[in-house]
Formats: sequence, C-alpha cells, structure tokens
Amino acid sequence: MDAAEIIPPDIALEVFANHDIRRYLATCRRLLPSLDELSPDCLGVILSMAFNHDARGLQRAGAALVGDAPDQGGDRAAASSPRFLA
Repeated sequence: MDAAEIIPPDIALEVFANHDIRRYLATCRRLLPSLDELSPDCLGVILSMAFNHDARGLQRAGAALVGDAPDQGGDRAAASSPRFLA
C-alpha cells in the first residue's frame, strides 16, 4: 500500500464516530421504532449487527435470532410481540 493511501487513525476514528455510527443508528431507528426503549447494551448489540451485517440485512439477522429459527432457540412469541415489530 502506498503511503498516500494510508488513512491516519485519528481521521478514521472521526469518520467512524461522526458519520458511520450516526448513519447506522438513524437506519436502526427507522427500521426498529422502539429501539430507544432498549437498554444501552441491547442498543449496542443491534447497532453492531447493523454495522457488521449492513443495515439492509438487519431485519433478516434479527428475524433469525428472534423467531424464524425455533429449532435454533428462536422465540416465536417474542418475534410476534408488538415491541419487536418494526
């Protein structure tokens, strides 16, 4: 990698904190209206899922964890609860 292509860590952190996290948090809030009712730890898990799986895949990933995979410990009752519906 050419030295001109290296992004300084402080610039990368600034973009991540001030752009990426805000963008993914806004998307999560749009897809999951009750997001702000969750504990900070739960919100962090969902934000991490959105960032790592891209927000477009967030609903698929969440559905697999919460209710579409009962053979893998999913909970259909929780999945159909209004609190978990987007």
